[in-house]
Amino acid sequence: MNESFLHYLWQFQYFDKKDLQSVEGEPILVLKAGQLNSNAGPDDQFPADTVLALQVEVGDAGYLDPAGNYVPETHFVGSGPAWLFHDGRVIRATWTKDKLTSTLSLEAKGKTITVPAGHVWMELVPAGPGNVTWQK
Repeated sequence: MNESFLHYLWQFQYFDKKDLQSVEGEPILVLKAGQLNSNAGPDDQFPADTVLALQVEVGDAGYLDPAGNYVPETHFVGSGPAWLFHDGRVIRATWTKDKLTSTLSLEAKGKTITVPAGHVWMELVPAGPGNVTWQK
């Protein structure tokens, strides 16, 4: 079956929606079909020039997901360890952010770090169970 035909069926919801279920047999409710991202193919990758990993505190959002699991809430305010990967190198730094609307600041060895221009992937790593590892 042609992929563009499947996108057409999905966009206009030309299928029976009342008995949709996951591979585990859980019911699925389509709230909004969304749109095809015509800028990306099914196997496209989006390579980053820079990866910025920030270790952040995570708490309980105060509600459960549909499967009954606690939903985590990232606290992207305060400070913590940071790792800036660019051009085959890593800089260990500290990130700070005074409030949600504040600009993120990075500092290493007492100097402000600027994230290089380009495609940046930013990953928020949970403090405690999360860690950042790499190898050359």
